[in-house]
Amino acid sequence: MDILSKLTEVILDGQHRWSKKVLLVALIFSSVVFADRLFKFSDNFITSKKLEQVEKIEKLLESEKIDSVTRVKLKDIETDVLNRETAWNYLDNVKSSIVSLISSQSTTIASTNTIISHPKPNIERSIFWHTLTSTWMIVVVMLIALFVPFFQSTKIDGYAILGLALGELLLAVVGLIFST
Repeated sequence: MDILSKLTEVILDGQHRWSKKVLLVALIFSSVVFADRLFKFSDNFITSKKLEQVEKIEKLLESEKIDSVTRVKLKDIETDVLNRETAWNYLDNVKSSIVSLISSQSTTIASTNTIISHPKPNIERSIFWHTLTSTWMIVVVMLIALFVPFFQSTKIDGYAILGLALGELLLAVVGLIFST
């Protein structure tokens, strides 16, 4: 509880700059979103709610007192409940379609009357190395930056930013080497 009271003190106190407050709120929000995506809290909650709704619909469908029109409408509602997508699913579908669009196997160039196909070389890239090298630095910086406002003597200077940039460049090169 001490850290929670310190966070509210930083956010509500007038002596801290507004940029520090905005950064702190953004870091907390992004940490919560990251934890949700990592541990799938919202997905589990939504799945639980869907199951509860389907169970209620099934109980209604078992009833002998409903007519055929109501039964069809209940089946439609049940299908809608089961097929409903969350915002995360929508974003995942958009991401998948963008990745598939980018990694298409051939590029087609339209000429006057003919279509010339130039196949791209089939390069297998390791998703593990790509993910490791492109995201771990961001996670580490987010976790460190979450606690930076609490320490008065900690300053992020130009050397730290240069070190992070060079480290990320080194990781990108290592990722490209290992992904081919």
